[in-house]
Amino acid sequence: MSRIFRVLILVYAIALLIQAAGSLMAGGNLTSDIGVFVAFSGSTPVAYLVLALGYLFSRNEERDPPLPWLAAVVGLMMAPWIGLLLTGPDPEDLRLFLAALGMLVVFAVAMAWVYLATRKTTSASPPAVCYAFILSAWIAGAGLVLSSLFLEITDGGTGWEVLLRREPWITYVYNVARTANGPSIDWLRPAYGSAGYIVYLLSLMATLAMVFWLSVFRVSFRLLGPSRLFARFAAVFTFAVFWVYTDIFWGWKYLGGQSLWSSYLGTALWLVAPLFVLVLLIPMTLKQGEIWRLQTILLLQLPVAAFNYSMMPDYFGKAALVHLPGLGLLMIGLQLESLACLGMMMLPVPEPASGACERPAQVRE
Repeated sequence: MSRIFRVLILVYAIALLIQAAGSLMAGGNLTSDIGVFVAFSGSTPVAYLVLALGYLFSRNEERDPPLPWLAAVVGLMMAPWIGLLLTGPDPEDLRLFLAALGMLVVFAVAMAWVYLATRKTTSASPPAVCYAFILSAWIAGAGLVLSSLFLEITDGGTGWEVLLRREPWITYVYNVARTANGPSIDWLRPAYGSAGYIVYLLSLMATLAMVFWLSVFRVSFRLLGPSRLFARFAAVFTFAVFWVYTDIFWGWKYLGGQSLWSSYLGTALWLVAPLFVLVLLIPMTLKQGEIWRLQTILLLQLPVAAFNYSMMPDYFGKAALVHLPGLGLLMIGLQLESLACLGMMMLPVPEPASGACERPAQVRE
């Protein structure tokens, strides 16, 4: 990774910390009774700062963060959970909290598998079980994304109602520019709602298009990795899940206090992060990307995804602040689709010999 990209990640992390400080100065988070929100909204900027410093001070050939820095990021992801469980949540919520923690662990393991696969060099053909596992993960993800159409994904509305424009996308109502304890920048609200609607529509269209492609044209799943069209599907799913993670992260900021400047800064950061990921993804769709682009995207997902998985109990709990099971399933489904596609791209082109699920020595162009 070039130094300019590493510096940009550091600037983004520092801006996140400044925005979080502005929110605390406004006083909203200090009176919030949602412990998970307070803990994770603070740990996310710190995790990004540790990740940025790991990039900046890396001395290895690939210029990616050494494993101790990545372990520190994972530790920051888990630390608020440990504190939350030590405080003793309500017994009726404990099951949901443990389920969300379990999803976070599974997510971290899956991300680690794909990330470590990018750092291995072998041309051995993977066993059939690898393809079966990846295909199963993608099918499950596609089912969850489509199921969001029939479940609540916004206040009082299902995915169908959002798709038909009968209800607005959730962050049209809840966003960092319109908080419960702060200023309301009304002219920014359509930007949140329109962007969320477009990404949701794109996610559904890409899912249906890939189902059609795989089933009607009977494309061999083993041969998808070198396909340029498949790379574009992978880019769409990866961008969509990162956008939704970031969008919902800033949507939760509605609960905190904001000053006028922190609202504008939060809106800028809400837009900058997905655009940065898009810049990384575009060369991959043209089969011109270096492997560091994929590694960077995987690592940039970690802190913001951890925040969203920590909030999952609020989407499914009966007495939750927001009951949005469709939104939770959408995030899980898009993540499964993205990881399945990226994992397939990491596998070598099948050869007669069998071997482990590892990355070939050269990036396929």
